[in-house]
Amino acid sequence: MSRYLFLFLFLVVSLPVAAGVGEPRVKTVELRDQTHLSLSLVPDLGVRFLFPFLLDRVDDDIPFTMQLTNSAVFKCDICSSDGFVPGSALRGRNSFIVTAPPQPTSHGNDGAHYAGHLFVSVGGYNLTVALRTTYEVDDHYTDIRFVLSEEARERLIDSMVEQRIEAMRAQHERRLARLDEEVQSRAFQLIGRLALSDPQRRRIRERQEWTTANGETALLMLQEVRTLGSYHLFLYDIRNDGTEPLRVGDASLRVLDPDGAETELETANTPPAPIPPGEIGRGVLVATSDQAIGRDRLRFSLFSGGETVEVKW
Repeated sequence: MSRYLFLFLFLVVSLPVAAGVGEPRVKTVELRDQTHLSLSLVPDLGVRFLFPFLLDRVDDDIPFTMQLTNSAVFKCDICSSDGFVPGSALRGRNSFIVTAPPQPTSHGNDGAHYAGHLFVSVGGYNLTVALRTTYEVDDHYTDIRFVLSEEARERLIDSMVEQRIEAMRAQHERRLARLDEEVQSRAFQLIGRLALSDPQRRRIRERQEWTTANGETALLMLQEVRTLGSYHLFLYDIRNDGTEPLRVGDASLRVLDPDGAETELETANTPPAPIPPGEIGRGVLVATSDQAIGRDRLRFSLFSGGETVEVKW
């Protein structure tokens, strides 16, 4: 009989404690610029700190920092052995856990009590938590859930949007930089291949004199076309017979078919620098279409100071 009575009393005493240990308790705290709170931890149970944002993405200018003043007793799941928090430990997380493992001097409820401070800086918020060990289960919280005021939440959303836009802009610029490097590399390779090839030359020797916008004369001399690979280079000279420097603009090349229809070819023009009086400047128009060296007639047009001078052949 006494044995059954002992078992009954043991269950009566044990059940409330077991229920208390197994029941999570959550404490909600509004996160402010300076947030202070005190927490009691039962050894081995631990407390989790939940934030309303990812710890590694809140503010690039204010990195996440954390310090436990009594790291011999209190432990953190994202800290290394020397107390440092590596960036990889924060990636994709919005929480961390602090525990207080039982110390060698602890013996049930008669064990020693320990204290320390937890300092956290994240996203412009400074958090100070006074920690102490306890053996009273009712004083222990399993989760500390931080929340933001409506105004702070809107600021955070705006900040996140700005950071995302900035990250996308930076990524776009990096891609453009890589693309520029690739284009430049391919351009250098192309220049090298063209330099090793012998150009095919076709003489044109067409001339056309025109009157410039200031009433002076100039002479366009279309000399030849050189073919390097798939590129057709139309070299032209301009003689300035006037008394003022002559500035030349863009140029174009059109194919004239027998029916009278015109097709403008895709080209790129490199005009000469302003040509001093009495001197000759050279430019080049580059086309990639083989129509530029076909049997159809062509018309070369040059634009200068509102005037257009043309050569047909």
